[in-house]
Amino acid sequence: MKTEITTITHECDACHERCDYPYICIKCGAEYCRECSKTHGTEYQHGIYASGSGDGYYCAMCDAALTQSGGDALHRAYQVVSRLIMEHAAWGDDFERRANDAELKLKVLSAQ
Repeated sequence: MKTEITTITHECDACHERCDYPYICIKCGAEYCRECSKTHGTEYQHGIYASGSGDGYYCAMCDAALTQSGGDALHRAYQVVSRLIMEHAAWGDDFERRANDAELKLKVLSAQ
């Protein structure tokens, strides 16, 4: 018996290699493999404490155009989360530095 099977494959728009799980630009639909997605776009996280899932991905051209024009509501929301992640990291670094300074002072003073 003869069976015909149709498969849908994805091809990276940058390197033209086959990729099973592409990063797809939310705006234009461009598809990138895991390696090319790092250099050809930006992946935004969905939350402050969440890791990336590939769902918040914009190609470099769309990300730049949306950033320059003020973007749409979704893009602006992703950017706010991104800024909050950076702010959270800066607070953590500052707190760590101050905690280490305080512990060092206490250690020095208690040794006297």
